[in-house]
Amino acid sequence: MTWDSVRLRTIINNRSEKEQAAEVIDQVTSIELFSEQADVHYFKVILKEVSHEELLDITEVRRYLSMVAPVPFHPRFIYRRKISNELAADQVKLDEYQIFVNTEQVFKGYSTYIYEGDMENRRKIGEVIDVLFFKERDEHGQLVMWGWYGITEKNQSLNQINYARGFRLRKANIQVGDEYSLIKLHRDRRFQFYFFGEVYAMHPDILPNARRDYFIENEAYFDFENKLKNFLHTTIHKLCYAASEINSSVKRIDEYYTFQEEYQKKTQNGFTDKGEHQEYTERLSKKKEEATKAEARLEKIASGQENENSPITKILDRLTTARQNKVEKQVIIADDIKPKFRTDKLTKLNKEQRKFLGDVFRIIKNVLPNDVAENLIIKIEEEMK
Repeated sequence: MTWDSVRLRTIINNRSEKEQAAEVIDQVTSIELFSEQADVHYFKVILKEVSHEELLDITEVRRYLSMVAPVPFHPRFIYRRKISNELAADQVKLDEYQIFVNTEQVFKGYSTYIYEGDMENRRKIGEVIDVLFFKERDEHGQLVMWGWYGITEKNQSLNQINYARGFRLRKANIQVGDEYSLIKLHRDRRFQFYFFGEVYAMHPDILPNARRDYFIENEAYFDFENKLKNFLHTTIHKLCYAASEINSSVKRIDEYYTFQEEYQKKTQNGFTDKGEHQEYTERLSKKKEEATKAEARLEKIASGQENENSPITKILDRLTTARQNKVEKQVIIADDIKPKFRTDKLTKLNKEQRKFLGDVFRIIKNVLPNDVAENLIIKIEEEMK
């Protein structure tokens, strides 16, 4: 079947004529028959003399089809088997087709990893650590929706380079709408982009509208939307806030570990003066207190989980595994241990001169940027040795 798009555009633009749709199709199409084997099933679309830039961008066409078309998960997506096993357990069968752009097969755009940056300069910053499932039935036992979503290590917002981000609506395994379609159902709109995930509308009465950007409003649709909204308002909303508290607590603990190392270096190399020693000691004590409270918060969150398969438990387990290699370096702060100062090694100077130079170092630290101040102090030390 060949469509004459130029002829079709001319007819549509001429509104002085009132043709029926069937008449227009007869005018702009021609059909040619060829022999083929009866058991071969396929169709091919060839676009000729196309000038639209987006339709000529192979990468964009593939990306669009990877999210809209009913294609299988990529073989490298490690959770594809877990998803297919769950579908089989619930006796849900999804239509899947082999679609090729030129000669390369199209798969769904889901990846095990998450990135930041842009397509020309992207870097991996994390990964999907598991996928979880949700499903709802109506009062008659009919499956209304079936879905999955991936949880990441930090469960934070995914930027646009992760083009498969967001909960995506699907009917008959074809996407309905786009990544923004379900924003309106979240209590906090930004949580739509914290996940990769799919929501399949399973009830036969849930039908896409003519634009395929949402569903026709009927009884089945309202039941579907209410159930999905409740899931997003409870499970997903609580997960995001709990993950945010976990991230904040882990940050406080990591800051304590980092400052411990900085304090240890100062102890070995010497403080600029007594004021700096006091400042560092007070900061270390405060960060230790914050880290202790953060550890308590993590323990409280962990104890509040109902089962070991909850998404929060999985995030906590991943963080615990990642932190097993981090050994806390205990820094002992004792009043009876005399602190070491940078001027102590300047043995050519007497006590008063070293004290004076310590005051100079403090002033330099206060008025200059850290890197400039450090370089200047090192230069003075070299001259005074």
